[in-house]
Amino acid sequence: LDEGIRGASVTIESSQDSGLRLQKLLADNHREDAPEFAQRVVERIAQTDHSAAPEVVARITLTFDGRRLDGKAGDRGMEEMAEEIGNKLPGIISGLANTGAGAVRPNTAQEIIDFTRVAYDPTTAVAVEEAQAAGGTGLAWEDAGPSFALDAFDHYRHDRAVSKSWTMYEGPRGAFMSNSLARLTAPSEGALRKRVTLLYRPIPADQTSTVVENEQKDAMFSGSQQRVSVRARQRLAAAQKTAQEEALGSGLTRFGLIITISVKDQAELKKFDRTVPGLVSHAKLRVREALANQAVTFQAGLPLGMVVPDHMMIPDEIKTWF
Repeated sequence: LDEGIRGASVTIESSQDSGLRLQKLLADNHREDAPEFAQRVVERIAQTDHSAAPEVVARITLTFDGRRLDGKAGDRGMEEMAEEIGNKLPGIISGLANTGAGAVRPNTAQEIIDFTRVAYDPTTAVAVEEAQAAGGTGLAWEDAGPSFALDAFDHYRHDRAVSKSWTMYEGPRGAFMSNSLARLTAPSEGALRKRVTLLYRPIPADQTSTVVENEQKDAMFSGSQQRVSVRARQRLAAAQKTAQEEALGSGLTRFGLIITISVKDQAELKKFDRTVPGLVSHAKLRVREALANQAVTFQAGLPLGMVVPDHMMIPDEIKTWF
C-alpha cells in the first residue's frame, strides 16, 4: 500500500436483487420491430427471472492520512488532500483493474449516502433503487443513519432490521488460497443483507523491523519446545521469510475480518449463530461474536473508510509505549 494510506478495506455485500435493473435493461433495449417470438421471450424473462436472485457487490475503500507532513499539529486541509487523491486515483483504478477485479469506478458521494441508508434499513432497498432509476434519491448524509437504534449485548437493532456481527480473532493457521473465502462471501439464504469486510492497516515503516523481530522470537520459542508441531515449524519458516522480505524493503500490513448478517427478526439470527463459524473453517480462520460491540462493529464493516484504532480512546501511537 501507498505510504499515505492509513487503512483500506474490501467489502463483499450480498442481497436479494429486486429485479428493477433487469427490467430497466430490457426496457432500454426494447425494439418495436423485433420478432414476435423474441418479444415473448423478453416478456417472460422480465416476469420470471428476477425473483429472489442474489445480487453481489464489491466495494473497496482507501483512507488517506491527512496529517501534516512536517509533524506539526493539524491537517493538510480539504483542497490539498483532494488534489493528492485526485492525482493518485487513476493509478489506483488501473491497478485494481489489473488484479482481475473487472470494471472499477469511484463511488459518488450520493451513492455512498444511498448504500449507507440501505445498510441501516434494508427494507428501503427497492425504494432507493427506484429513486435512483428515476433521477436520484436526494438523500443527505444526515438521512443515511438509522432513525431508531438499539445496541444490545449480542445484536444490533436498527430501524426495521436486526444485525449481528462476528470478528476474526485468529488468523489463518496454514495455507490461505485464493478461494478460501468463497463459501463465506457467497450469498446466504434468509439474510436481508450479508457483508464480509476485510480490513487492512499498513504498519509504519519505522515499526516493521520491531514487529518482524518479535514474531521471529515468538516463532523460535514455539519451535524450541520438546515436541515441535508441523505448524510451529511452518510458523518459524514464515517468520524468517517475512524478515528477509522486510529487509529487502517490503512493507507489513495488519488485517482483520468482519462478518455482518442483517435479518428482519431477531429469531432468524439463531440459524446464523450455527452456520457463520463453519463458513470460515475452510479458510482455517476463527471468528467470534462482537459481544457488547455490535453497533461499532456494524459500522466498521461498512465501506466507509473508518479506521477503528484512530477512533479509540487510547490510540495505537500511545499504546505502543506500554
